[in-house]
Amino acid sequence: MSNRLRAALINSAIVAVSVLVALFIVEVGYRVWTYGSPSNGWALRQIFANVDGYAHQLCVSEKKRKVDVTEPSAREKGIQSTKVTFCHYLDSYTFVSSVDREGRRLARPDPTVRKAGKKIWIFGDSWVFGWGVNDDQTFPWLLQQSLPNVEVTNFALNGGSSVNELIELRKAIASGEKPDIAILVTPSYFLERNVLDLNWLRQVSGTAEVSRAYIGIGNALKIDKVKLPQWNYQCSSECGSLIYPIEYEQAVALKILEEAWGLLQNSGARGIVARSLGGTNDPVTIGAKRIGFDIVDMAREHAGEPLTLDPFDSHPNAKVQRYFHDALLKELAPLLNAPRK
Repeated sequence: MSNRLRAALINSAIVAVSVLVALFIVEVGYRVWTYGSPSNGWALRQIFANVDGYAHQLCVSEKKRKVDVTEPSAREKGIQSTKVTFCHYLDSYTFVSSVDREGRRLARPDPTVRKAGKKIWIFGDSWVFGWGVNDDQTFPWLLQQSLPNVEVTNFALNGGSSVNELIELRKAIASGEKPDIAILVTPSYFLERNVLDLNWLRQVSGTAEVSRAYIGIGNALKIDKVKLPQWNYQCSSECGSLIYPIEYEQAVALKILEEAWGLLQNSGARGIVARSLGGTNDPVTIGAKRIGFDIVDMAREHAGEPLTLDPFDSHPNAKVQRYFHDALLKELAPLLNAPRK
């Protein structure tokens, strides 16, 4: 091979590599610009997500992988443990989630061993279920550790709402069980979830069915299940009926809390409305206090700290779960020493 040809090949290779490097830098820069700045507290290396065991995989969309990791001894007790790897835009995270026979997230290693002490039931959505963190990092589990003589049960559902909280409370009490304390975690975004507002419909489109609440004839609370087609819910002429006044959403939320309070009163239980987002000065929380609920601002311990799983996933990380535990534990201590109503 002549020197001239060798030089031409080398120059061509250098140009090709330079072009590839430039394209890569442009692509990374575009994704950083699109999804957020590394100065937000996450490292540039997180652009390369480790998903399904393959390092340096560029994570540009939502991708979920589930692996059954249940131990044989746990399976005999009705426990199912799943290792979830979730690729969320530019980042990914992995956690292990264990549920009992009823599909409830574990709050202790062996749910078949019942506690003789008072019972605390906790209701909520994925923030309470503990999406993104391991079993022993969820605040219900942490409360069980801090209160070893108390039985803590996590009734939370991923994608839940106050409607689901009421449904689960109804079923649990109908089964013959009675709590001593029931904690209803009600973030501000439950208002739109309760009535299937347009914003929530866009997120759950394609789900088999979703429970919703509305105020029917005689100002009575009604709950039904709605089957949702796969539809993008882009606003057009039909979207007007899917947007509700905030006053109506608040009225529905209070109706739900009123029924929940009645069920708890009939069971001799105390009720706590815990706010994980939105503060405690809103009309619904003020109304809940008027009804008789104790109020806890779970977010007060970490106000101003962006402690989420990653910049694109608002689920609380393990540190925030600990803060939730701390806020609730302060409220629970005196209530547990009080007699049943």
